[in-house]
Amino acid sequence: MNMHILIKHAYHTIRTHAVQSLLTTLGISIGIAVVIVTVSISNGIEQTTHTELTALSEGGLVIVPDNITQRGAISLNDIATNNTTLTEADFQALQQLLSQDILAISRGYITNTTIEQGRNIIIQQIIGADPAIFNIKNLTLQKGAFFTQQHIEQYEPVVVLGYSLNHKLFGNAHSIGATIRIFNKLFTVIGIMNPIAHLAGLSDPNNDAFIPSTTAQIYAQKAGVRKGNLNFIALQVNQKQNNNKTITRKIKQILQTLHKKTPDIPDDFTILDHTALAKSTNKTSNMIRIFGFIAGLLALFVGGIGVMNIMLLSVRERTREIGIKLALGATQQMIQLQFLIEAIMLCLFGALFGVILGIIIQLVLSHTMHVPTKLEIYPIIIALWTTTLIGLFFGYQPAHQASLMNPADALLGKRR
Repeated sequence: MNMHILIKHAYHTIRTHAVQSLLTTLGISIGIAVVIVTVSISNGIEQTTHTELTALSEGGLVIVPDNITQRGAISLNDIATNNTTLTEADFQALQQLLSQDILAISRGYITNTTIEQGRNIIIQQIIGADPAIFNIKNLTLQKGAFFTQQHIEQYEPVVVLGYSLNHKLFGNAHSIGATIRIFNKLFTVIGIMNPIAHLAGLSDPNNDAFIPSTTAQIYAQKAGVRKGNLNFIALQVNQKQNNNKTITRKIKQILQTLHKKTPDIPDDFTILDHTALAKSTNKTSNMIRIFGFIAGLLALFVGGIGVMNIMLLSVRERTREIGIKLALGATQQMIQLQFLIEAIMLCLFGALFGVILGIIIQLVLSHTMHVPTKLEIYPIIIALWTTTLIGLFFGYQPAHQASLMNPADALLGKRR
C-alpha cells in the first residue's frame, strides 16, 4: 500500500464524513483565523502608525504646550487653541540658541473654524505655520505650491488644502486659484497636498488646511489665544551634528529656564519625538501579535483534542476494516501511517478553512470598519506547519492504538 493510496483513502474517508470532519476541525479553523486576523491587524497598525508618526522628516520634533502625558492628549490635533504655555519668545529663543543644531523650525497655531465654498460649509481645523513646516512634516504637493516667506511677511490670505478637504469642498473641480471663506474672509487656494496615510481613530491629516502663521496669528487672537502664544513649535534636527535625544535635552533646558521650572515642578510643555513614538507603537503591535498567537494556540490545542477524540472514535468504528487489512498483509506501520495521514489531512483541511476565514474577516474589517490590515504569507505558512505538527501529535495515539490490534479480534469486531 503506497503513499498515494493512503492519501487517497484518507481523503475519501474525510469526504464521506464531511460535516463531522468540519465540526471536528472547527477549533483549528478558529485558531488559524485568529492568528491571521490579529497578525494582519497588528502589521497594519504598525505600518500605518509608523507612516503617520514618521511623517515628520528625519530628525523631526514637535513641542506642544502642557504636559499631555498627564492631560491624555494623543496627537498634535488634540492641543487646545487656548491656555497655551508656548510663546513667541520660546520660538525666538529656540531659533537663536539651536541655530547650529537644527535645519528648520516653524511656529504654529491651531484653530477650528468654519470653511465655506459655495454651498459647502465645513467646520475644520486650520493650521497656521511658517513655510518650514512643509519640509519638517515631509509634505508633498499634488498641485500648486506651498506658501513662502513673502506670504508670511505680507500677511497674505492664502491656503494649502489637504487632499480630502479639497475633495469635500470642490469635488473633482479645479481648485487652484479659487477662493474659499475662512474666518469670514476670502482665502485663495494655492496648493493641494498629496494623500497622507493615517491610523483610523486619529484625526485625519488629509482634512487639514495650512495658512501663513502671521495670518493665523490675527485670527487665533480673535479665537481667544493671547497675543504671542503658540499651539506648537516644530523643528528638524541636523542629524549630522546631533541626534534627537541630545537636542531634546537642550530644548528642555532652554524651555525650563524660560518658564522658570525647577526639578520639582512638572514641565508645562511636551516634546514629541515621533521616532520614539513609532518604537512605542511597535511594542504595542507586538503585544497584539503575541496575544493573537496565544489565543490561536489555545484554540489549536482545543481543536487538536477534538481531532484526537474523533480519530479514537474512528478507530473504534473501523475495527473490522483494520482487521481485514491486517489479515490481507498490511503491516502495523501501514495501519499507523494510514491513521496519521487522516489526522494530518483533517488538521490541514481545518487550517485551509481557517486561512480562508481569516482572510475574509480581515478584508471585511479593512473595508467596512477601516481597520488597517496587512496580510503576509509567513503566518499562513506557520499555520500550515503548526497544524501538521498538531495532526502528528494528536493523531499518534489513535494511530498507534489501531496498529496494535490483533487481526483475529479485529475481524470479530473486538477492541484490544
